[in-house]
Amino acid sequence: MYIKLTKKKVNRTVKVSNRLFVDLDKEKNLRGLEILFLSKALKDTDFTKPVVSLSKD
Repeated sequence: MYIKLTKKKVNRTVKVSNRLFVDLDKEKNLRGLEILFLSKALKDTDFTKPVVSLSKD
């Protein structure tokens, strides 16, 4: 799965883990995320009951 955050040109890709890569521009701002094997990692997740955590700040 790829999540594109802006249309700005990607300068480099950084490997965060075996399943997560981030795309950065020249200023090192985040431009996109690539998550490998996401469907496999979430195969047992029940999305019919979302959980939201809110900070007290």
